[in-house]
Amino acid sequence: MSNRETSKSDRSTGTLQASSFVLRSSFVIGLSLLALLLTSCGGRPTGVVSGKIACNGQPLSLGTVAMIAEDGTVASGMISDGQYQVENAPVGPAKITVHVYPPSPMMHPPTGPATGVEPKPPLAFVPIPDRYADASRSGLTYTVVQGPQTHDIALGP
Repeated sequence: MSNRETSKSDRSTGTLQASSFVLRSSFVIGLSLLALLLTSCGGRPTGVVSGKIACNGQPLSLGTVAMIAEDGTVASGMISDGQYQVENAPVGPAKITVHVYPPSPMMHPPTGPATGVEPKPPLAFVPIPDRYADASRSGLTYTVVQGPQTHDIALGP
């Protein structure tokens, strides 16, 4: 075989090896991107949990509700005027914590010229037992399902 034929053969083998490398690399990159999409974009199913929240029958005025999944994932939402909503709550069993905050004086309706509509008086601050702020002691649980759902929370003494 002449040097010219050997050189041509070496080039086609090199081209074949390069093509094979590019094909394998593209496959690995494609699988990696697919795995990333499945875990981050669509990922874990979630639910939206909302409802009324009260302590000893009195609606809570301001605070937060948190839902803690078994794997430690936390989703939380605000309490406002006896209602709460937690978006993106992981599907499955969850422990619930509740924190309340006294309303700021800045949150009271303004006083001034009459607008013709009587403002709704703010809800009174209702303190709750400290145990509701601790997931291991609150005793509050709920199994979240995918999509919107209602779960009223009644706190006791």
